[in-house]
Amino acid sequence: MKDIPDFRSFTFFQNIDPQVILAAVLFFIGVSVLVVVILAAIAALAARSGPASSGRFLVQRVDGLDLDQYFAKRATFSTTVRLELPLGPEKVWKALCDEEFLSWLPTVRGHQYRTDVRAVGARRTLLSVFCALEEQFIVVEQEKTLVYSVIGASLPGLRDATERFVLEPTKGGGTLLKWTTGFSPVLVWWLPVRWLSPFIRPFLKIALSGLRHRV
Repeated sequence: MKDIPDFRSFTFFQNIDPQVILAAVLFFIGVSVLVVVILAAIAALAARSGPASSGRFLVQRVDGLDLDQYFAKRATFSTTVRLELPLGPEKVWKALCDEEFLSWLPTVRGHQYRTDVRAVGARRTLLSVFCALEEQFIVVEQEKTLVYSVIGASLPGLRDATERFVLEPTKGGGTLLKWTTGFSPVLVWWLPVRWLSPFIRPFLKIALSGLRHRV
């Protein structure tokens, strides 16, 4: 039977001051409590998410005249998804502007518009389980191009975010839909996360494919 090692024989442990160990334990407990408090606060804010809470934290509006530059360079993350749909541009356009857009996703409850207008300047609120985002239409070309920028959020951390939808009719009477999305966080906007694009695109394409069953 092997002897059980006596950890007290290691000089490393023998030379540690008990006060240092106590300080380390207290520090660990303090950090753990702080993390729990922060997560609880975020959960509480998320639980209160709704149309009125979407403007709690301001988000920088992206200029509609500088979209290519934004998606190509300024956004921390940006990617484009292409999906061909057996539906005409008019039906796809209607689905993009509908209150139920993306509501087929488990965490999305849909959109709520301020008015019935679907023109430049129109605002709507994306309602999800975790947060609410206030979006403003900045480019509207009927049945061709729809661009909106996030201008408010119920939770902090988002510096800017914009999405662009481009509709192109196909020969068979369908539509080639191009969805470009980009965003930048407040604190770590400099992180090189664009390399994640190939891994995220399949999930975005699956999310967008829900349009097939909603039109």
